[in-house]
Amino acid sequence: MTTATSPTQLDEDNPWPGLQFFDESAHAFFFGRDREIQSLSDHVLEAPVTVLYGRSGLGKTSLLHAGLFPVLRERNFLPIHVRFQLKPEAAELTSQLKRAVHDSIRAEAPDAVLPADEESLWEYLHRTDFELWSAQNYPLTPVIVLDQFEELFTLGKQVPGLVDDFRDELGDLAENRIPTDLCSRIDNDAAAAEQFNLRSRKYRLLISLREEFLPDLEAWCRLIPALRRSRAGYSSC
Repeated sequence: MTTATSPTQLDEDNPWPGLQFFDESAHAFFFGRDREIQSLSDHVLEAPVTVLYGRSGLGKTSLLHAGLFPVLRERNFLPIHVRFQLKPEAAELTSQLKRAVHDSIRAEAPDAVLPADEESLWEYLHRTDFELWSAQNYPLTPVIVLDQFEELFTLGKQVPGLVDDFRDELGDLAENRIPTDLCSRIDNDAAAAEQFNLRSRKYRLLISLREEFLPDLEAWCRLIPALRRSRAGYSSC
């Protein structure tokens, strides 16, 4: 997983990050996007899966960090930003995603049970003992944000197997579909089902990508219809 380079600390004399994005600490300097922030937050709060799209260079990453994330935190959601590393030597994308969730939860909710090495992210998020609490003792709902998702269709050509495997796991998470291997375990051991709230969904997904890659995402919708249901276009300059 790669981490985007965040800007230096902004202040009234230096309110612009230049070529870098506005990070969460720069929320007070992120002006003129109230309508877009409200629209995107409405989508995320109302739908389990949201797709944010817009032309390259409009500042979608800034909208996420400096616009959406502070709003989510005010409503007791935990934003988890993910940008995949897509190289032949990279870890499986499912492992990168699970690591991002693990690290964010450990940092923000240190008393929470963390995902075990042998369980999938779907299993972790559906465990009967899965719960997150804020420092103010409010329950938290994670929002997993897959930023610059178009890179799966560009850089992902170098690692098609990793992308295909990840698409299956993303489908399970987006559709709240019990993974095939877990179904097999439950068939062989009915008691295994007691470890999970199989129909719960204590998380949200948000995918952000460049608008011209919507047709590539559309090709995934046959297996993951949720990618088509809630979309937020970003058109501000």
